[in-house]
Amino acid sequence: MFEDVGVEEVDARAVRRWDAPDQRASRMFGDKWYDEKRSTVLIVPSTVVRAERNVVISQAHPGFRKLRATAPKPVVWDERLFR
Repeated sequence: MFEDVGVEEVDARAVRRWDAPDQRASRMFGDKWYDEKRSTVLIVPSTVVRAERNVVISQAHPGFRKLRATAPKPVVWDERLFR
């Protein structure tokens, strides 16, 4: 499924100062990824919720035209979050 478009995932431990408040390291990494057109999709660590990931999609990558939206899926919330 994703082989056609190319997906790259960043490990925050591999990029020194990834989560620094000045965002220099993460921006430099993202700019280089974008300029080099290494993949259509870049999965990056969230600095807000450490256990989560964010997805960046490059419209400049040739694989972008292959992406298709799908129907949204429902989110099932655990009731313990609302106690």
